[in-house]
Amino acid sequence: MAGVDAPEAAHFGKPAQEYSQEALDWLKQRVEGKRVWCQLIHRDQYGRIVSIPMIKSFIPFRYRCVSLDMLRAGWADVYEQSNADYGKWGKDHFLSVLAEAQRAKRGMWAKGTSGETPSEYKKRHAAGAANKV
Repeated sequence: MAGVDAPEAAHFGKPAQEYSQEALDWLKQRVEGKRVWCQLIHRDQYGRIVSIPMIKSFIPFRYRCVSLDMLRAGWADVYEQSNADYGKWGKDHFLSVLAEAQRAKRGMWAKGTSGETPSEYKKRHAAGAANKV
């Protein structure tokens, strides 16, 4: 999903990051069984498709950005690494939505902002893997 970075699930021998299951549960509840329209942005360095997922709004003929909804609910951070894309909303809007979720202590920000972000989690595990080589 373009523009966001959610807590990491357990994979490749790494433990799950705190709130990863809650973030996944939120996302499943939000999109499962619904028609999701994805605007293709690009493929990342791992060959994965990066897109902006949209679902129908309660307002006829309007769509909601799932990435922004996930940020608003507090289950993601803004992705700021290389090739980040924020669609028509732009990075500043994504950061503004994140700041509001943090102020309201929603989702993974319930205990404040001192917890490990998804990007910090990945950097820590990458550094640990490099030290083992």
